[in-house]
Amino acid sequence: MRFVIFKGEKSVNELATRIFRIPSSGSQAATNQAAAVLVKANPQLADLSKVPLGSLIAVPDNAPAISPDERAVASGVVRSLTAQTVQSAFEALQQRLTGIDTSATSRLKPAMDRIQTTDCKTALKNLSDQRPELVDRLPTVDRIAKDTEDMMKDLQSAQDLRQQALAQLTAALASFAKQ
Repeated sequence: MRFVIFKGEKSVNELATRIFRIPSSGSQAATNQAAAVLVKANPQLADLSKVPLGSLIAVPDNAPAISPDERAVASGVVRSLTAQTVQSAFEALQQRLTGIDTSATSRLKPAMDRIQTTDCKTALKNLSDQRPELVDRLPTVDRIAKDTEDMMKDLQSAQDLRQQALAQLTAALASFAKQ
C-alpha cells in the first residue's frame, strides 16, 4: 500500500489528477477510474469537506503509478516503532492464549484421571444397573477418554499453528520495518 498526502483538493477527480499526473488532455474515463480506486480504498473521500489537510490517503497497489514527488513515505523510525508495537501485542496475545491452553490441559488431565479410576467406573456401572434408561444417554468412559484425547490434540495443534503464524508475522514485521 502506498500513501499520499491530501492537499485540499475540491474533488476526488482533482485529487486523482494530481496524484497520478493525469494530463489535462487525458481521458476523463481514466480520471474517473483512478478516482473510483481512491474512493474505494478511502471511503472518507466521498466527502472531501470532512478530510483534514495533511491526511494520509491510501493508494492501493492496483492503482496507476504515483508521481514520485507525491508519495508520502513513513520514516524508518515510525515503521520500526510500529513493527515493534505490533510484534509486542502479538507476543502478548500468544502468551495469553498459551496460558489458556495450559490451563485447559491442566484441568483435563486430572478430570480424565478421576474418570479412569475404579471407583468412577464402578459408580457408572451401578448407575446404569439401577437406571437402565440412562445407559443410552451416558457417554462411556472410553468415549470420554477419546474425546478428551482429541481435545488435547486440538489444543496442541492450535498452539503449533499460532507459533507458525507468529513466526510469519515476525518475518513480515521485520521486512516492514526495513522498507
